[in-house]
Amino acid sequence: MSELASLLLEDLAAGTLRMFGELSSGQIEALKREFSRGPFSDEQRSVLDGLVLDATGREGEIAAFNTASGIHKLVPARLNDGTPVLPVSLLTWAGAGQGFCGAWELLLSMPVRRVTTADWPATVEES
Repeated sequence: MSELASLLLEDLAAGTLRMFGELSSGQIEALKREFSRGPFSDEQRSVLDGLVLDATGREGEIAAFNTASGIHKLVPARLNDGTPVLPVSLLTWAGAGQGFCGAWELLLSMPVRRVTTADWPATVEES
């Protein structure tokens, strides 16, 4: 993992970074480069799987994006505590010309939350 991604995770853990929109444009560009080339490594997948965007209070903006987008839709999932969240990996599909491009600023403005499997509701397998 890059030094920038490691620092980002440390800042999130320390609470000194709340949302990706607080990063400098250079930092955002560096993260885009790191997470936009080829298939994700296990380490990159681990970072993406452990972070979500908190969509609390953003229902109107999400609905507006979904109405304007023909194919791509933002569909928040709910954590055990009821928090609506979106996967941080959506940012890898929100660049110029990509399906979630129109949601770029919205996604950057959402608080980032670190999650573990304990934060997600248990699923029930059907027999």
